[in-house]
Amino acid sequence: MTSVERGYNRDGNCDSFIMGMPAYLKESEQVLLAHAGNVEKYGNKLNDRHIYCISVNATIYGVPGRVLLYYDSWNHLYLSGDMFNHINRLKAELTALKRYPKSKLGRYKTYFVLTKHEQDSGFDFIVDEEKVEEMIKQQTVKPLSLLLRVQ
Repeated sequence: MTSVERGYNRDGNCDSFIMGMPAYLKESEQVLLAHAGNVEKYGNKLNDRHIYCISVNATIYGVPGRVLLYYDSWNHLYLSGDMFNHINRLKAELTALKRYPKSKLGRYKTYFVLTKHEQDSGFDFIVDEEKVEEMIKQQTVKPLSLLLRVQ
């Protein structure tokens, strides 16, 4: 976590601060799982037409505060489009191959189910729609930003 803003009282003591929360933290993941589906609603829209925000009371490492979840729908579109373009590039690579790709299978198995032919070195492939749908759900969460305000 990194401090981005501090609030000082008249005595010069810091009585509140705001920190960015990385989405990979266990506490961030819990907040995201519980509240991510409630962010993109009309009542949560900020002045900017594509950004939404909600405030959630939370306790992080025993410190009570308020988590602000920001969602950028344009960023979601960008990330999803980027993933679909990547899948299409990999699909074109697989279509151009004449033999089962023995190396670098991980880059294909992330998005595809590959079936090697038993009688020759050929193969078939299809998009693993369940995995891709799960990635789309993750892409929905990625445009969320978290800020923790502690007072």
